[in-house]
Amino acid sequence: MLTMSQIAEQLGLTRQTVSAVMNNRYKAMRISEETAQRVREEAARFGYLRNHLALAIRTQQNNVIGCLISKLPEERVSATLSGLVSAARTHGYLVKIEDVEGDQQGSDGLIRLIEQRVAALFCCNFHPSDELVRLFAQTVQRYNVPAVACASNPSLLAHHIVSDDASGCDIAVQHLWNQGHRRIAFLGAWINKTRMDGFIAAMNRHGVKPPPEFVVDTDWSLIKGTEVTTKLLGMGKLRPTAIFCANDRLAAAVIREARRLRLQVPKDLSVIGFSGSSLCESLDPPLTSVAQPFELMGSKCAQWIDKALAKTKSVPLKPTREQVGVKLLEGKSTAIAPKL
Repeated sequence: MLTMSQIAEQLGLTRQTVSAVMNNRYKAMRISEETAQRVREEAARFGYLRNHLALAIRTQQNNVIGCLISKLPEERVSATLSGLVSAARTHGYLVKIEDVEGDQQGSDGLIRLIEQRVAALFCCNFHPSDELVRLFAQTVQRYNVPAVACASNPSLLAHHIVSDDASGCDIAVQHLWNQGHRRIAFLGAWINKTRMDGFIAAMNRHGVKPPPEFVVDTDWSLIKGTEVTTKLLGMGKLRPTAIFCANDRLAAAVIREARRLRLQVPKDLSVIGFSGSSLCESLDPPLTSVAQPFELMGSKCAQWIDKALAKTKSVPLKPTREQVGVKLLEGKSTAIAPKL
């Protein structure tokens, strides 16, 4: 088996030079690009592949990003992971995934990843209890493992990359306001209180305080979404002319229930979702939604990890936060407000 020492001998270079090139550290050692190219060509000619296991044993750190993810098949989760994987590949990292559900699986997955001495942790849709949040913080600090998170428990000791939900609520409310809607309701869940607060703040900026019955705290299920929609649309002339939903699934429930109640969307009722998922195009009418850039968020997570590892800085003492912009994806589910 060809070794780095043999490549160095073939080229008349030191083993340290070859090692720096093969481990992508040659720029820091001021090795020229020409020399680096010679090393890469010689390695390719003989089919040399780096031994990452030996490097990990020597440095006590893998070039692997450990991922703690819940509900991987969900579109927003898989899209975020796709962005992370693509950027991680560019920066020379591998990815190991633990798809977990609940605290026990989350704790076991965290331990398995740390035991393998991953370079960093990535959490997506990971909502552990306070007890596991504390264990997570103790673990990443003890082993000095930088962590980054998307759509996860905000208390996790990590750098959180999130969509600008408050801005998204402003965009949605402004869109409906421009169409003459004043009786706007909101359907959301406690797990994403930011959007509920953002909706209320956006309405307040227009001088409107939404009545309590127009701000509905529900869950993400179609069944519950249908139930609360039935109640809202059963208010006669006091019903909302538009409903802003905290995700596209709830918006789908609203459209379906409105049709059952013989209300036309958007003629009788305008509907906006949040996410910009592929579901938007398959609905009838196509859904207007606040689109989140999931792949970009995943990519930014990998970029943050690369910078954190390059700086070799210690884990921070509290979570940090970075927002990514959103935009309105206009479908056909909104129109001029009807006169009730």
